[in-house]
Amino acid sequence: MNHLATPRHPIVERALRLSRHYCEGKVIDDAPAFAHAVKVATTLVRHVPDASPEMIAAALLHDAPLYASPGVNLDVVLKHGVADGVAPLVTSLHTEHEAMMSGSAPRVPEQPVARIMAADKVVAFRALVERAGRSSNEREFWDQRATLRSLLPWFADWCRMASPLLTESLAHDLTLALGQLETAGLAGQQPAA
Repeated sequence: MNHLATPRHPIVERALRLSRHYCEGKVIDDAPAFAHAVKVATTLVRHVPDASPEMIAAALLHDAPLYASPGVNLDVVLKHGVADGVAPLVTSLHTEHEAMMSGSAPRVPEQPVARIMAADKVVAFRALVERAGRSSNEREFWDQRATLRSLLPWFADWCRMASPLLTESLAHDLTLALGQLETAGLAGQQPAA
């Protein structure tokens, strides 16, 4: 069953509408942010076919904390606008993202959050590698992403720690995507010939 195809579960339908609203005018990976959100949800469902509607909704809304207006109580919006159970997942995803960006040591969240995070990383890592390959100068592309390259050890540690909580196929795709990112990103550090 494709959870994103119509007819959709009402929770997923509400999350899609709200995600479209929050993502409007935003860009991730040189594409509309809404497309990124849908790819993350699609990746999650492909690897976790029994994902709950709340998990799928959280995947669709994982970047909402970055896009919501400062005065908006996103927890209330998600609880009443989508469903109970979605706000805690989105909050946990955002907390993990902030911890990563702050340089905190990787930690593994609860299984549903780890699975959504893994799907997000698969989509983001693949998009980065594809964008680098399309760029006119791959070395320059990676040189401009020193912060990302500095996070490669964090990603590797997180992936090893999270792997037992993921489905076999999701763990495999995450490892593969990370390997491609490491190969491409580290190539940017090599001196020009």
